[in-house]
Formats: sequence, structure tokens, C-alpha cells
Amino acid sequence: MTAEETATNANMPLRPGDVLAAGLADGRCPVGIVTTVDDDGFQLDLFSWITGRFSAGTAIVRHEQVREFSNLAEKDGDGVFRMDPLAAFQTAWTEQAK
Repeated sequence: MTAEETATNANMPLRPGDVLAAGLADGRCPVGIVTTVDDDGFQLDLFSWITGRFSAGTAIVRHEQVREFSNLAEKDGDGVFRMDPLAAFQTAWTEQAK
């Protein structure tokens, strides 16, 4: 199964290095790079929209909190992650939660 096929599946297999947005049951939507995954959840180094780096702290997310994932971020020709689709997902997720 491709990342695109599993992108909206809360059971999407995660791997360290994946860059994504996670729509949570409480309406939050952290965006970051997966650093660790275990049976209970995963850790994200959060993306800072101000600096454009993964420097906004860390989030520990339990698998049961996740309702939907964005598509995985892809790298552009310069090897930089394209974050715009994740920003759009985050905005849509938090708006629908209001």
C-alpha cells in the first residue's frame, strides 16, 4: 500500500523520518518529523512555521489519539520538504474542530 493510499488512515504505519501532520481527537494537529515509534505511540520533533525548521519542541502522541494523518511530506528538487500541503491539512483539521 502506498503512502497516498494510507494517508487518511489512522493506522498508517509510521517510520522515523516520516514528516506529517496528525489530526488528533481533541482538535489539535501537530506537524513534525517522526523520531521514534513504539506500541504506545510516537514522538514528533515539531515544525516551526516561523523558522522553517523542526525546532518547535517535541510532542508525544499516543496512537489512540490520532483520527487522521496527512499525506507524508515530499521533498522538492533541492531536497527540502514541501510543507504547504501539511499546513493546509493542519488548518482544515483545526478549523473543523471548532
